[in-house]
Amino acid sequence: MKPVMQTRISGPLANCFTACLASILELAIEDIPDFYRTVPASQAIKETNRWLAHRDLQLVTLRSAEHLLPKAYMIAEGLGPRGRRHAVVHFGDVAVHDPHPSGEGLKAVDVYRLFVAVHPHKVT
Repeated sequence: MKPVMQTRISGPLANCFTACLASILELAIEDIPDFYRTVPASQAIKETNRWLAHRDLQLVTLRSAEHLLPKAYMIAEGLGPRGRRHAVVHFGDVAVHDPHPSGEGLKAVDVYRLFVAVHPHKVT
C-alpha cells in the first residue's frame, strides 16, 4: 500500500474513494477512473468492479462485520468529520491511511469494501 492523497477535497465531487483505490493498488490517482464523478453513485461500485475485473479483482461489500475482518487492506466508508460520506484505507479494523489532508479519518464505519481475487492463480 502506497498512500495517495485525494486531489479534490470538498463537496460531492471529492475523490477520497479513488485515492483509496490508488493507494491499495499502488497506482497513480490519474490512472483510475473516478467512478463517483462519472456515473450515478448507485452505479459506482458496479462500474468499479467492471474496471477491477480486468485485474482479476472485485470488491465485496461487508456491512457491520468488524469481527469478521481479515488482516488485509480494504476501503472503509462512513460518516466523516466534515459531515459527509468519506472513505479511508483500513488494514483489518485499523485505519492506516486517510486520503484527506486533515487526516481525521471517519467518525463511524458503515461499509467495508474488501478486495477479492476472481482468479487467484492469475493475480501477480
